[in-house]
Amino acid sequence: MNSAELAAQLRSTSSPDSVYLALALLDESHAPEAAFGSVGDGAGAAALDDGMSRSRGRAVIGSLERAVAANPANLAALWHLAFLQESFDDARAVVVWQQLLHHAPGHLQALGRLGEGLLLLERHEQAQRVGERTLALAEARDCGAEAGRARNVLGRAYLHQGKYQLAEEMFESAAANADGSHWGCAYQSLGQPYSTLGEVELPSVDSDAP
Repeated sequence: MNSAELAAQLRSTSSPDSVYLALALLDESHAPEAAFGSVGDGAGAAALDDGMSRSRGRAVIGSLERAVAANPANLAALWHLAFLQESFDDARAVVVWQQLLHHAPGHLQALGRLGEGLLLLERHEQAQRVGERTLALAEARDCGAEAGRARNVLGRAYLHQGKYQLAEEMFESAAANADGSHWGCAYQSLGQPYSTLGEVELPSVDSDAP
């Protein structure tokens, strides 16, 4: 099925959100690049992290937004929209993650990404609350990977609030996985409290001091 056939279905279906979602997925993976041009990209504009052009990404976002407008509870469209918006607009991505969680409060992966998005917006207290909720849920479900990410979010939230001991504890806990392996992202974060403490506590040097 091509884009024209999907568009025709929009005029006859009672579930346009499903058609818009299908159109978004088709545009994302199968439509030729020439179909999107380069409007607004500018010469040499960087592609998104997965190699998708920005013009293609905006077209996909447009279809996903129409899917969500037609059915605000379409979780697949919300997930895909929020995930893609992370490459364009952190604030908008956070709003969509919140919309998804309104309909699916226990969506563990969405909670994790919401916490990370709030950190990017420097909303550290909110990130802490989301991280605590995510960690509790991840531990209850015995999901080690998401628990590690939640601890990393909490560590960064604590760090930016000056809670250095709590930040260190969270980063150390996040770094070690249950299977004995280590999560490099948390190890990188673990250096931040020491660096910050060094900046805060290092006394000035008086060259005239005895």
